[in-house]
Amino acid sequence: MKKTILLLICSALLLSIFGCQTANPNADPAPDTTAEQNGQRPEETTGKETDAIVTDESVSEKVTVEEATNDDTETEIDETTPGIELTFDPSYEPTMQVLEFGGDTLCGIGGIPLNHENDVDLKLHTDNLFKPDNETVVCQIGDMTITGTYDCRIEYPYYQSDCLIYRWQDEDGFRIMFDISQDTGKVVRYAEGDFTKKVSAGIIDGPVLSEEECLTIAEKFLYQVLGASGTYALTESEYHYQPKVEYGWYEFTFERYVDHLRTEDQVMFCIGDMGVIRSFFAWTQGIMDGISLPDYNEEEVIAAVEHKLVNIYKPVIEKYSCTYVIDDVWLTRLRDGKLYLRYYVDVQCTLDDARTVYDHTELLVCIS
Repeated sequence: MKKTILLLICSALLLSIFGCQTANPNADPAPDTTAEQNGQRPEETTGKETDAIVTDESVSEKVTVEEATNDDTETEIDETTPGIELTFDPSYEPTMQVLEFGGDTLCGIGGIPLNHENDVDLKLHTDNLFKPDNETVVCQIGDMTITGTYDCRIEYPYYQSDCLIYRWQDEDGFRIMFDISQDTGKVVRYAEGDFTKKVSAGIIDGPVLSEEECLTIAEKFLYQVLGASGTYALTESEYHYQPKVEYGWYEFTFERYVDHLRTEDQVMFCIGDMGVIRSFFAWTQGIMDGISLPDYNEEEVIAAVEHKLVNIYKPVIEKYSCTYVIDDVWLTRLRDGKLYLRYYVDVQCTLDDARTVYDHTELLVCIS
């Protein structure tokens, strides 16, 4: 269920940037997507579950959405994992800060409203008023030199992840978009707006490569061009095909590990099966540079998580039996530079009529 942050942000930005340009008869249609420009993982929106794969100029989308209402929310959960019972302990005072995010959706269990709140803003924000020193920049991407015109600034909730978006269009009307990190000056995103058009026109051509060959191209770019350090693991690999132009592409997602924990230091590539990079997304790449996992008391972390869950579900556990299961844990670094453990928690409640309902909660625990 844990898709990377890159996918949803990509969808929102590509819609907002490519979609607002003047119609071009040579250009592919703007991506058809309903993703909000909020910078969240799909599951960060409480009560919704979205599984979307978004490419640059054509969208291959798999979406499963369950809207939140004031009625009972139900999400899929691994029922084979025994849950831990939630009980209220009035004497316990947590020693660690725990924040809930994505809690702005009204929902309830058994007719009882939940205490979901937004303790921290993890949304993406677009700043259309900011003006950089240079509104036109020359950028070198691989063997290609392009000149981009500034569009807007995107502010992310993660460490040193704000970026300036630039657009470029050549004499044939083909579009390219790229982002430059405001903190490092590095190119952190590149996206071809009309890649399929170029394939159809024969501008991009060549022998079809294997998945292993395309993966080698992505790994070389990750370490040699983007200058990534640390340990990155390939966590997602998918292939998409467009029969009308007899062309396909691979999507590779790399995630960095710190000690044993997955982190939000991530990079995604879309590589045509002719070996050409059609896009890469690396907004959070490098946020874990120089970071090691600090010492923390895991028992106290879990106790603090349980205390937060009790506060959220207190009106429900006063009437019904509730248990929870930790679905996943990530390490993240927010704008303040502090490290947080990011918990994805599934809660199960048994009602008087023996019905079982589920809810999903995301929490941040500060460990630095």
